Amino acid sequence: MLSAWLLYREILVKDRFRENFSAIVNGEVPFDWIWLIPVFILLFANWALETLKWQVLIRSFAQPRFLLSYKAILTGVFVSFFTPNRVGEFAGRVIYLKEKKVEASLLTIAGSLAQNVCTYLFGSLAALFFFAEEPIEWVLGGTVLFFLTTTLLFLYFNIDRLVGILRIIRLPKKWMKYFLPIRRLTRMQLLKALGLSAFRYAVFSIQFVLMFKVLAIPISFGMALQGVGLSFLIQSVLPTIALLEVASRGVAAHYAFQVTPGFEASILFASYAIWLINLFLPGMVGAFLFLFNNKKDVDL
Repeated sequence: MLSAWLLYREILVKDRFRENFSAIVNGEVPFDWIWLIPVFILLFANWALETLKWQVLIRSFAQPRFLLSYKAILTGVFVSFFTPNRVGEFAGRVIYLKEKKVEASLLTIAGSLAQNVCTYLFGSLAALFFFAEEPIEWVLGGTVLFFLTTTLLFLYFNIDRLVGILRIIRLPKKWMKYFLPIRRLTRMQLLKALGLSAFRYAVFSIQFVLMFKVLAIPISFGMALQGVGLSFLIQSVLPTIALLEVASRGVAAHYAFQVTPGFEASILFASYAIWLINLFLPGMVGAFLFLFNNKKDVDL
């Protein structure tokens, strides 16, 4: 609701915004359609990387083939439409596993944590370039970024300590067994998951930049990447559900990108397009796969 209100108050009521957006929808603004081809190619790469990451994390007790894992990932995208901040992704994935469903869902949390680490680190770096102007601001910002990086990486690579914390708070033993796979995650598994998350971040950052090419938005490559990082950071701290995430993306893009006046509508349109391509379309495919799936693949 906060995202929707900000979208309306700060963006949609601006002078000439509606006229500019209508011009885009009506085809009055030139589109360079050729740049959409790599955007859609990277869509498949994006979810392929997420598939590989999930396989890396659950390989100790489940080794589903890649195509089946890819189906599970897309189904998870569909289920996440109805949960806050897409936390329901794990539910759609684990229905494709015959056993160890709870354990696999908890390991999915490790994968999400790896992606969040990348979002916060790259987003904080973008924020440093966005806000810092004086030398003292660079020093203070760089120091904060260093400690943030150190803290996040320490917490991530010591995720197995979670089991010890749960023991301290006396979590019932019948529940503790489900957390044991987290403790068995090796540093190499965590490193691979973090690396794949970084590649995913790069993929959807490039997709965003390519959408600027589609809409002929006058912004340099460096400023575009800075805006993407800041936009994802803002978006990550705005609570929402995937079906309403388009509003938070619009708000984040509005505040993150500094472009020539008159292109605000194009920036928002690019943000909406990335949401449709990267989340809505895969979610619809996931819904189709789930509803018309061969029952031998799904264990309900």
